[in-house]
Amino acid sequence: MIAGPRRTPAMYGKPDKRQLDEMVMQTATYFREREAALLA
Repeated sequence: MIAGPRRTPAMYGKPDKRQLDEMVMQTATYFREREAALLA
């Protein structure tokens, strides 16, 4: 068997819109909190 990239749902499956929305909100919230801390 030849090793290769794993096929993940993110690459080949139908995306879970709710999960993606949560990840984007978490990332944006983290970014804004860090930005505020740096600018304070």
